[in-house]
Amino acid sequence: MDVRLRIAGLYFNRKLTVPAPSDGTATTIKTVLDFCKGKYPIGEKNGFSYTPLIVPTASGSSIELMQSMMHNYSGSYDFNGDGKITGAQDNKGLTLGANSRDGGLYALKSQAISDAPEIRLVWQYYVRANNGDGISRSKTLPKDSGFKSYVDFEVKEGDEICWRLVTIQFTPIETDEKLISGKAMQMMRA
Repeated sequence: MDVRLRIAGLYFNRKLTVPAPSDGTATTIKTVLDFCKGKYPIGEKNGFSYTPLIVPTASGSSIELMQSMMHNYSGSYDFNGDGKITGAQDNKGLTLGANSRDGGLYALKSQAISDAPEIRLVWQYYVRANNGDGISRSKTLPKDSGFKSYVDFEVKEGDEICWRLVTIQFTPIETDEKLISGKAMQMMRA
């Protein structure tokens, strides 16, 4: 199955031909990640690795989330994911903003930023059909955690899987209606 795997912030963009699982199960995002990790070891240029995190859910079960991702970046960005590096001046601005980044190990990790309010950096994935040009196929689902784990999300031929590390605020800064306007004005001036 041909898919594209992109990881924002780590300069990782690769088209992959992932073989179907030998046990006959569906190809999931985890299947793609495991294939990429095996094919491109982190100790080599353009290598890739990831670390999962198992967390309990409200129902007492558990879900596998992403903890960290790493890319042994070569210093040359493959914007199209086709294995060809295009110079910044030749690709109509489709680069890192015409900036270069040094080669080496790049790694991002989910983590707590604040306890009150609760703010965390968390990994999110998006799956788009037609190599990123089609509609988004990944949706938030109304279950324990509010979304489907990458372990269970089935990918299709030509899908683009994009991971991003985003900041989410899980609890409010203020709950007292009388204080909310003042707090908001204070933050806007800061």
